Amino acid sequence: MSTPGKYTRSTANKGKEQFKNKEPHTAPNKKGPSPVP
Repeated sequence: MSTPGKYTRSTANKGKEQFKNKEPHTAPNKKGPSPVP
């Protein structure tokens, strides 16, 4: 139970970190070529 729990937490953390990294990277990129609705 401890193994899957830790794995899920690691995955969620990795996903959140990637999302945060993708947000700022995509935000300025999307705002440049195409305006945000």
